[in-house]
Amino acid sequence: MGKISSKAKKLKLNAAKFLKIVPERIKKISTAGTEDIKPINEYRPNAIASVIHPEVQHVKVSETVKLSDKVKLFKLIPDKEAGTERLAPFAAGACISAEIIIDGRIYRRPYSISSSPLEGYYEIIIKKTPGGIVSSYFHDCVEQGFSFNISEPFGEFTYNSIRDAKTVIGVAGGVGITPFRSYIKAISDGAESFELILLYGVDSPDDIIMKDELDKACKSSNIKVIYVVSGNEDVPNCFRSGFITADLI
Repeated sequence: MGKISSKAKKLKLNAAKFLKIVPERIKKISTAGTEDIKPINEYRPNAIASVIHPEVQHVKVSETVKLSDKVKLFKLIPDKEAGTERLAPFAAGACISAEIIIDGRIYRRPYSISSSPLEGYYEIIIKKTPGGIVSSYFHDCVEQGFSFNISEPFGEFTYNSIRDAKTVIGVAGGVGITPFRSYIKAISDGAESFELILLYGVDSPDDIIMKDELDKACKSSNIKVIYVVSGNEDVPNCFRSGFITADLI
């Protein structure tokens, strides 16, 4: 049997000392002070977690913008009077679930966040669809000052530098531009650093949402938007005509 090294001897447990641990802990507990223990949600790790993953977020509409006859933008800020001091952080491409009460019934709908993670507020863009109860309610009834509840940001449609390529090719159609707008704004203000090439398909040039903003963003070397118009009408040379196909990609 080999010799035990001096280092191993130091690591050996002292049985007598080990048996004293429990009685010593009981003694310290019994003589502990009587001051109140902080609520568990006030400890720093839990406080940070509640900011990142709130159970509910109370928001207020600070501005509405009509983008077209059927599309509106809603800017959401924290409703401090209801208890939300600041909105949870998010990654570009994330979405939230909105909870709207209409005639006493609760409806929940997911909407992509179209603003930048650095702006301190959320923007959602909603298209009014025929027979759409919630989208029609937003367009017809939701104005500045309207309050409602939303979830924390969620979703997997976000950029990950470890998983994803440095150059991303995106495909969007109509109001589906909303998460890509978040990408574009994030790249523009430095929150993201990848290159985005976006194929944006619409039925008509009039269906392009925020074209001036997109064109301005394209001045960056990291952003390129290609408009693809599928309608039968003649389109300007700056647009591609037809559909987004594998050959075009």
